[in-house]
Amino acid sequence: MGSLGNANASKELINLQLGWPSPRLFAAAGLLAGAQEVLTSEAEVAKALVYGPHLGHPPFRQSVAEWLTSMYNPSAGGVTSDRIAISNGASANLSNVLARFTDAGYTRRIFMVEPTYFLACPIFEDNGFHGKMRGVPENCEGIDVEYLRQELEKAEASAVQQAKAEGLPDEPRMKTGANYPNKIYKYVVYCTPTFANPSGKTYSLENRRALVKLAREHDVLVISDDVYDFLSWPADQNAATEVVAPLPPRLVDLDRELEGGSKWGNTLSNGSFSKIIGPGIRVGWAESTAAFIKELGEVGSSSSGGAPSHLASTFVDKMLRSHHLQEYITDTLIPTYRSRYYTLISSIESRLVPLGVTIENNKSSHSTPTTAGGYFLYVRLPSDLPVAKTVAAFAFKEYALRVAFGHMFVVAGDEGSIPRAEAHGGYARCLRLCWAWNEDKAIKEGVERLADAIVDIRRRTKAGEPIAPHPQRSRTFFVFYDPEYPISNNCFLSPSRVLHLSLFPPPKSQPRSITRKKDFVVIMDRVESSTNKPMETTTAVDIENKNGVLQPTRQDDVAAAYTNYFSENEPYTQKEARSLRWKLDRRLIPLLCFNIVLGAMDKVSTSTGALFGMREDTNSEGDRYSWLGSAFYFGYLVWCFPAASLLQKLPIAKLMCGIIFLWGIILISTAYTRTFPAMIALRVLLGILEAPIIPGGYLMLTMWYTRQYVQIQPDGTKEKVANVMDSEQSLRSGLMYTNLSTFFTAPIGYGVGAIAGGHQWKWFFITIGSISLVWSVIIGLFLPDNLIRAKFVTEREKAITVERLRADQTGIENKTFKKEQVWEALRDPKTWLMFFFNVFVSIPNGGLTNFQALVIKGLGYDSRTALLLTMPEAAVATVSSWLCNGGVWYLTRRWPKLQCRVGIIIGGEIIGMIASVFLYTLPLNAIHGRLAALWMAKFFLGPYIVSLALNVANIAGHTKKVTVQAVIFIAYCISNIIAPQFFKANQAPLYPLGMGAILGAYVLAIITIALYGLYCYWENCRRDRVDSTRGERVHVDTDFKDLTDKQNVHFRYVW
Repeated sequence: MGSLGNANASKELINLQLGWPSPRLFAAAGLLAGAQEVLTSEAEVAKALVYGPHLGHPPFRQSVAEWLTSMYNPSAGGVTSDRIAISNGASANLSNVLARFTDAGYTRRIFMVEPTYFLACPIFEDNGFHGKMRGVPENCEGIDVEYLRQELEKAEASAVQQAKAEGLPDEPRMKTGANYPNKIYKYVVYCTPTFANPSGKTYSLENRRALVKLAREHDVLVISDDVYDFLSWPADQNAATEVVAPLPPRLVDLDRELEGGSKWGNTLSNGSFSKIIGPGIRVGWAESTAAFIKELGEVGSSSSGGAPSHLASTFVDKMLRSHHLQEYITDTLIPTYRSRYYTLISSIESRLVPLGVTIENNKSSHSTPTTAGGYFLYVRLPSDLPVAKTVAAFAFKEYALRVAFGHMFVVAGDEGSIPRAEAHGGYARCLRLCWAWNEDKAIKEGVERLADAIVDIRRRTKAGEPIAPHPQRSRTFFVFYDPEYPISNNCFLSPSRVLHLSLFPPPKSQPRSITRKKDFVVIMDRVESSTNKPMETTTAVDIENKNGVLQPTRQDDVAAAYTNYFSENEPYTQKEARSLRWKLDRRLIPLLCFNIVLGAMDKVSTSTGALFGMREDTNSEGDRYSWLGSAFYFGYLVWCFPAASLLQKLPIAKLMCGIIFLWGIILISTAYTRTFPAMIALRVLLGILEAPIIPGGYLMLTMWYTRQYVQIQPDGTKEKVANVMDSEQSLRSGLMYTNLSTFFTAPIGYGVGAIAGGHQWKWFFITIGSISLVWSVIIGLFLPDNLIRAKFVTEREKAITVERLRADQTGIENKTFKKEQVWEALRDPKTWLMFFFNVFVSIPNGGLTNFQALVIKGLGYDSRTALLLTMPEAAVATVSSWLCNGGVWYLTRRWPKLQCRVGIIIGGEIIGMIASVFLYTLPLNAIHGRLAALWMAKFFLGPYIVSLALNVANIAGHTKKVTVQAVIFIAYCISNIIAPQFFKANQAPLYPLGMGAILGAYVLAIITIALYGLYCYWENCRRDRVDSTRGERVHVDTDFKDLTDKQNVHFRYVW
């Protein structure tokens, strides 16, 4: 309780978080009297110091039954002792109930009201329910029964479906045999219906009845912590104590009262004397049906060790029989707590309510608003303040005040719990204040400090000064070794193999030595306690084994710095998202688009140059010209993998700037080349330089635009539409990747063709080379390397970008090269299906890019006119790109669950295939028909661009992404190397072999992409079955860990 730093060095800590009774309220005198009565009587000692019967001291069970009858006066009749079992506290009893009446194999889910009493979570986990706990929100009436109903129905359908798929019974019990009861519950609901911890709510009668009826429908055991029921008083400070309104019946009383219940019942009342005698007493009770209680007594700890807390039970029994305990509650506890409650309420109303704070306890007309009680008051902070955990950290550091905050009360293992807490109206903005521990003066001072902290936060925020950040969430990693067992993502490791447990990343980690030469490490987030099976395995290199030393690596993803932004700030709106998207479109798309346009201009420069004497001047006539077309792609091919490495290790925008500058130099140099070998060398260099441009452009798209449509709801929450195609990326892909280059090269070529004196091709190369030099400067100034370095967006806009990309599960950018991701990429069937598709789909590009102008000239046009007649082909290709990518964007917005990308690709390929049929069959004199078919043959561009976006959208893990991109562009290079060789000089101007190759390539491309779509569909179905078994819904913790799509089972492919 000492000082806490400079700001509060002179202040004693005030703890409004602690949910304990203050020591002066311990019922020590009554307990002493009971102990003396027992321990000074030989007959009593003989009963008190033996093991005792399993269900507890019989007189004490009778005393508890009579006391509960007097307290609750249940309409179904008095409580009888056969409905009572003695426990050593509510927590221990909860564990015993789970051990006896649940089965980790058969019991599908544990539902906990949220905000929840978070310390109960480990009890469920210890009983085998790690990952099976799910939160159920509260509403103004109590627990949200309709939400619970929907979750029960989904869980049941999922369990039956999974069992059917695996050919197993849907009741896979682990607990079988005579030692276990006939009754195992399918579901458990855990709640505190009266004066709930932490929310302070009291459930209405209608809510309680609905919950009991629902429990009967779905074989649910509702465990209610009824530990605060005995501490109630009028909410009105001026009312007399005796006029306190009665509380609604307990769930266990309603289960007895309502017709149709079973002998086992569906409710358990979990009680404890900790709140009314003292936490150290460790005596409590359980109440349910006689059959249930009898079976509970057979739990192993009781059948082996006898009655729980037997000696202490005899003391409390004397307190009940002498009426000392009830008198103490009435005369001491309730008046004291009532006074403290009024002090807290009045202090809040006078100091916090004017600052915008609201009191959250019962607001329903059905939930006894005239009655107060329990230990806790729940308040909500105004929206201009950070979330409660930030305010709590600030109050603790600067004002020596400890309060409980909303994030403490999430349901462990439910990945949707935190997003629900942080949603608009969620409990992340709530504080829990306890009046039980402190005296009135300290309570009043605590509220004063909280008010001062709020005022100080507002002042600092307005002045731009930092406030105390909330503690960073630690990531837990288990490091294992096994000299003989081969490592795999699905390995089972025993606890004996644990080398080291590390909380990572620490502020400044020191290397940790490994002593054995054959040691290896595997790093995982969690290990399931009963099987030691990794729950979520990641091969992200957070710790590396370098020469026998464990070294922490750099942070995985640049986005990690912004992942918690909206836990401290207001959620973003749909309007903000649209505004940001438009800002990105204005800045990024024109830059990326002209990068590709300029690359295409440079790439097809030989096609234009061939019309103006380049072949003759450089001795590149005949089939040598075909090799000029192939040479570019030899360079591209050689540099695909090095380019992928450069894209990961270097700033992308700076890399593009340097590349464009160098290729400008090469193009200008080409104008002064006179030999075929020199031309080949320069074309190879140009291919090397262009290798990173298109993959880099698509990587830039994935850093800023989503692959899934995220809708912002009116309340500020986000809804990700499942299985939606990459709606933003697809539209921007079409805008970025066009064939607009011809609209530049054709007019430039037409203009230089009018220059007198010959050698016009040289002026063409000098012109486009000069444009490249100027453009490199523009890219260097205006294109950002990544989200962190972007100066044209604000910090909030960066956080919005990260949050929008969270649902993609692909990360943003990571500079750590990960070998395991390379091998995964090379083993992935999708990689090779997309590889062969790109080989086939690029055949038309490789042929038509280099020979289209010559084919048109062969129809009887002069060089300059032939060049202008290439422009409609560019229009067709560009429209194809816009139609296909715009189609994906429209269809996924119009029908969110529609998977349409592969269908659009096939449709576009069919159009190109029909055009190639006409090119192959029409005679030379059908000039207009061949010209139209030649233009329409370039319709392949739209499907090709859609496939590039599809490929990027279906890869996660930064190293894997750049590796697959390299493989795809190797296919692109191979195809473009091969394609010109189908166009033989002696077959001009019809080029029948070339046209036939294009036709065959279209057919093979359609088959390959169809197989790709089928594979993605099959894999999604498999993953859906896995997720439905686990009950996973929201996957925040996997979003920016740089997991691959294979490692992250939550990832869904688009097709």
